Order: sequence, then structure tokens, then C-alpha cells
Amino acid sequence: SLSLSLSPPPTPTRFSPPPPPTMSRAIPLEEQVIKGRNALDASFVEPLHMLPYVPAEDDGDGAVYEARHDHLSVLAADIGTLLKMSHQRFWCSVIHDASVLHAVNSYLQYAPRWYDTPVAAGPEALAAVPASTVRAVADVERRINQLMFLLVVRMATHKESNRCFLKPATYAEIVYENWVFDLPKLLDLCAIYGRSNADVVGKVVTNLFEVQPKYFDDLRDAVHNIIEALDQTLAAYSGTADSAADVQAYCLDVGETVSPFLDVFPRAADEFEGQDLLGHLCRFYNLLGAVAQENEAAMALLGLGNRLLSHGYLRLAHGSCEDGSVLGRMLDRLSQLAAQGPFVRHLDHAHGFVAATAQTYRDAPRLEAYQKLRSLLAEQRDKGGTPPSLLPPVRVNGGGIGGGGGGGG
Repeated sequence: SLSLSLSPPPTPTRFSPPPPPTMSRAIPLEEQVIKGRNALDASFVEPLHMLPYVPAEDDGDGAVYEARHDHLSVLAADIGTLLKMSHQRFWCSVIHDASVLHAVNSYLQYAPRWYDTPVAAGPEALAAVPASTVRAVADVERRINQLMFLLVVRMATHKESNRCFLKPATYAEIVYENWVFDLPKLLDLCAIYGRSNADVVGKVVTNLFEVQPKYFDDLRDAVHNIIEALDQTLAAYSGTADSAADVQAYCLDVGETVSPFLDVFPRAADEFEGQDLLGHLCRFYNLLGAVAQENEAAMALLGLGNRLLSHGYLRLAHGSCEDGSVLGRMLDRLSQLAAQGPFVRHLDHAHGFVAATAQTYRDAPRLEAYQKLRSLLAEQRDKGGTPPSLLPPVRVNGGGIGGGGGGGG
């Protein structure tokens, strides 16, 4: 017979794979050395000599119109070149090439806002401009609008990838000390892009305030300057048609600049409330009522006032207001302003705000202010209608502020 002896299989040799190659630690840009120089050294800059943005002229002829197209085309190409740069080259240019920030500043300052009246050459001048040139100017304007937004977003980003980044502390120092961003820029950014790109603009603004707290001090100064400018504009009003037009233009600009800023960064409302922006809005609104009923400037003032009230009510509803002093002062101030004209009556959110604050702060002085304000609102509502709702109701836990016009009790 055939006997098979099956021996156990040999014990497999233990195999230990070689260790993975050591990954070099990602080094932040400010610590990198290239050819013996710090990566952010000015010697790495190749100046772009970027052109500033030029707004349209209302008295330009056909030649000026075409020259502006050529100018804007060069600017768009330069922005595209900047966006294609490596992380290191990009930040060297932002920091050391003065023409970059000059171009950004000029665009944020002079770019058309959505509420601006379009400016164009006169019909005689336009008659000599080919239709293709007119379309080309509109196309390059749109292209610059898109490219400039991408440029601002890149400047607001301290980390592009795991290997292309700046330390947050270094980034905070760079953008602040080099005036890459400041409060006027952020307000202009919100005015231009806040309506169409609210989420991204909100992240940009919030990130800058979080990474660089010094912007909160600048915010306080900026609000003071806005309030001071409002006082000066009011003092300069002479009652003439030209003076009235100046007041309306300024009110429209303030309302449509500050409102989107508060939409994307509600924390700023505290500063505006603390410097009595509501009182200034009331005085201008009452003045505009005598100049032109329900014009765009008046609507902008109402929209801004509603945002201030919405912010206060939302903090109250979510229990995020530990100190009732700000909301209490707003309630007291609304009571005073309601007796001065129709502004408070026309605020969609006034009734919901005063009711919510009165339910929360039940001390006698606040209840007295609430009762007085409620009576004034009811009395003024009986005297006339209110403008249509400017903002959708702000809903909190199924509730809302101001269902329709400003009249609901």
C-alpha cells in the first residue's frame, strides 16, 4: 500500500513591509526659504503694474468709451495673471506690489452698485460706437466683477491646501498691517457682492474678524465715522432740490451698504445700536418724507432699521443676550422716536420687537416704555397706511416678526 505522509506546511516567514517614506512636515509659507531668501521676500516680485478700475463717465464721447474698454480689458487680464500665480508668488505680489491693492481698492470703491443709475455716453456719442463695442464693454465689466471677487476670496484665504498655507497669526498680521483688508473695503465688498454671494461674503468677513480681533476696534471707528457723516449731511441740508438729491443719494448709499454688511455679519449690529443709528435713521426718514414719499432712499433706511430690530429680536429669541441693556435701550429709544414721526410706525419689525422685549424685561420702567410705544403705534396706524413689507418675516421657532406691512399689533 502507498502511504502518504503529509507534513505540515512550512511556517510562513513573517514579512514586515518597509516603513513608508518619511513625509516632510508641511512648512508654512512664511517659514520657507527659497534660494537662501525668505519665501515672502520682495525680491521674488515681478511687478504687474496693474491698472486701477475706472468708472464710466456720463459725458464721455465714443473715443473715451472705446478707450475705457481697452483699459478694462488690460485690468481683467492682469487679474487673471494674478489668480494663476503660485501661492508663494501670489502673496509676494499682494504684499509688495502696490499696484495690486490699488486696483482692488479702486474697484471696490467705484464699481457700480445694483441701485446705481447706469451711466452711459450720450446718444450722439453712442451713435458712433459700434454695437459690438458696447457689448464688449458690458462683457468685460462682468468679467472683472467675477475675477475681482475670486481675487478678494483668495486674499481672504490663509490656507489653500495642506502644503500651501500661512499660519493664522501670520496671515492676520499680513492682512492688517499691509491694509489688505480694512473696514471700508469690507463694507464695499458687502455692497457689491453681499446680495448675490451672501454665503461666501459672510465667510470672508467672519473669518477676518475671527482671525484678527483688531478689526473690531476698527469697526467702532468706522461706525463713528458713518454717524458723523450722517450728522454733517443733515446739517448741510438747505431745503433746495439739489440738497435734497444729495441727502437721498447719501441715505441710499448708507442703507444699501450697511444693510448687507449686517446681513452677513450680524454681530456688528451691537456697535451700530450702541451709537444710536436708529435715531439718525429716524431723522433722515422724516426729512425724506417731506422731500419725496416712499422713494428708494426712504426704503433703504427702513430696511436698515428693520435689520437692527431683527438682530435684537433674534438674539432675544435664542437666549443669546445675557445683558438686556442693549435691547432695553433700543426699546426706550423706539418709544422716543415713535413720537417724532412715522419712521417707527413704518418699521415692519417694530411691533414684534417691542412685544418680545416687554415680555422678557418686566421691570416697571420698560413696561411703561412699552405701553407708551404701543399706544403711539396704534394712534399713528389709525392716521394712515403703511408702506409694503420690505423684508420677509424673520421666523424663530415657528413665529415671525411683522406679518405684512408695519401695522400688525
